[in-house]
Amino acid sequence: MGAHPARTGQSLAWRLAAFYAALFVGLGVQLPFLPVWLAAKGLDAGEIGVVLAIPMIVRVFAIPVATRAADRRDALRATIVVAATAAVAGYGAVGLAGGAPAMVRAAPARARRRAPRRSCGAIRPSSRSPRRRA
Repeated sequence: MGAHPARTGQSLAWRLAAFYAALFVGLGVQLPFLPVWLAAKGLDAGEIGVVLAIPMIVRVFAIPVATRAADRRDALRATIVVAATAAVAGYGAVGLAGGAPAMVRAAPARARRRAPRRSCGAIRPSSRSPRRRA
C-alpha cells in the first residue's frame, strides 16, 4: 500500500475545506446585511425576525429528510448539486419578493434547499460500509 491513501485523505481534506469555506463565506456575508436589507425593503422588526427564524426552523426538518433520501438512493453528490441549484432559486425568490408575506413564503425555500449541502458535504461515499437489508 504506499502513500496513496494519505494522498487521498489530503485531497479530501482540501476539497472539504474549500466546500465549507465557500459555504460559510456566503453565510458570513449574508448574516450582517440581510436584516438591514429586509428593513430597506419595508419590513418591520417583527417581520424581519420571522423571515430570519423560518429558515432555521425549516432546517430542523429538512436536513434529516434530505440526508435520509440521499443515503437511501446513494446519491449524495446529486443531492448536493440539486440543493445548491435550488438554493440559488430560493435566494432569487427572496430577492424578487416585494413585501413581508412574499418574503415569508420565499424564506423556507431558501433554507430547505441549502440544508442538505451542509450535512451531505461531510459524508465520504467511499468510506461508507455496505448497506444491510433487514
